[in-house]
Amino acid sequence: MQTTKKWGFLREPLCDAALAGRHGKFLAVLTVLLGVLMLEMPSTVQAVAMLQLSDGTTTTTIVDGSPLDLNTAVGAVTFAGGIGGFGINVTTGITAPVIGGLDAAALDLNSIDVLF
Repeated sequence: MQTTKKWGFLREPLCDAALAGRHGKFLAVLTVLLGVLMLEMPSTVQAVAMLQLSDGTTTTTIVDGSPLDLNTAVGAVTFAGGIGGFGINVTTGITAPVIGGLDAAALDLNSIDVLF
């Protein structure tokens, strides 16, 4: 299959091999650019601890440090209240920097839920 360049005075037939060569060069340049972008990205990611509680209908999300978080320590999230049909919920999630860390991830969850 042959195609023809249609850019002004350039009207030369291109064979499949020439097209494949240009495609390969494009992929090589794209790969190098993506590699440079990845090297420029920060090497550490910081996440915020979060609890998400649901009774199947009602969902409540508690983010570390938000007004619903009863624990002031960074990395510890505590919620106390009702969720849907559950009248009493006391749920705590603990992670870094309280326990674990960047080298050893750790998560401890504890929940008491009473259905009325």
